[in-house]
Amino acid sequence: MPQSSSSLSSSSSPSSSILFSDTIRSEPNLCQSLSNSIRNVLYLIESDLNYERKLFDLYLILGVSQASY
Repeated sequence: MPQSSSSLSSSSSPSSSILFSDTIRSEPNLCQSLSNSIRNVLYLIESDLNYERKLFDLYLILGVSQASY
């Protein structure tokens, strides 16, 4: 049983990679589109992290100013 499932997974892998490479050849803008999408997601993550850092710094400043009163 395990041998048949491993042979199934190994046989499906090459066909999916062939299908993917055919898709890239037929649509050259696909790679650029994927690249732009990944770049946009990374930008959103980075800007979100910067927002959290600024918020944390604000809390630190407020905490210090309250402690100094």
